Amino acid sequence: MNGVRIEPIDGSKVFLVDVVCDCGHNGLFNEATGERSFKHRIEVGATSEQKILVRCDCGKKYVITAQRTHVHIVSMG
Repeated sequence: MNGVRIEPIDGSKVFLVDVVCDCGHNGLFNEATGERSFKHRIEVGATSEQKILVRCDCGKKYVITAQRTHVHIVSMG
């Protein structure tokens, strides 16, 4: 991945995450909803792990995972 922007939402545990792909594009597609966004909404502190799979037009995929206190972003190749 080329970069990540994480924007906290004041007074909550919600973050808006924008992944910049290796190819330089951002505004990736949410695989579950098909929605293209620069702000994928994810909440830390939930009782169960929350995951969002995002895909670039070039085909690369990334997983955004929220856990109790932090967020992981992993390239799927």
